[in-house]
Amino acid sequence: MSGSARQTAPHEVPPGARLVLYACLPASLGEAADHSVASAWRYVADAGWEAVETYVDRAAPFESRALCEGWHNALAAVEQGKAAGIVTLCS
Repeated sequence: MSGSARQTAPHEVPPGARLVLYACLPASLGEAADHSVASAWRYVADAGWEAVETYVDRAAPFESRALCEGWHNALAAVEQGKAAGIVTLCS
C-alpha cells in the first residue's frame, strides 16, 4: 500500500465478517495494481475476514466515484446483504 494509505483498527470488524474488497487505482500503475490488490487480499485474510467479491476501478483515487462501476457494485453488494462492509484500497 502507498505511504498515504490509512487503515482503521480491525477490532470493530469481527473475524469471519463477509466484506467486499474495492480498489480504485490509476491506470498508470500497470502490473503494480495486481500486487496492490493481492496485498489487500492478504490484509483481509490476515484479519480473519472473508472477501466475497472484488471490484477494481481504474480512475484517479480521490475523484468522485459517481462514474465508477466497481464502486457502485461494491455498494450494491452491501445493500443486498451479500457483504457487511467494504475494505477500500486507493493508491
